Amino acid sequence: MSISAPPFELHVYRSPKDEKTIYGEGTYPAIIQGNRTTWPCVIGFGTPVQAAYDTAIEFTRQCGIELRVKDPDGLLTPQQ
Repeated sequence: MSISAPPFELHVYRSPKDEKTIYGEGTYPAIIQGNRTTWPCVIGFGTPVQAAYDTAIEFTRQCGIELRVKDPDGLLTPQQ
């Protein structure tokens, strides 16, 4: 489904307790457009970054929306 909708933003951050631990988080609201619905997606704080990225990729592919990764420190290195 391709709809006119804002991108999903995945925020990547370092654990405040352990700088070697990297997390990702993001939320996306439900959007109803005509007879099409994009269901919400919640990736909570404390989600390991690879799991968060994988979830975001799958969600954005299913919904036909853009994924934007907010990673100012370059912490995410997605596994292929």
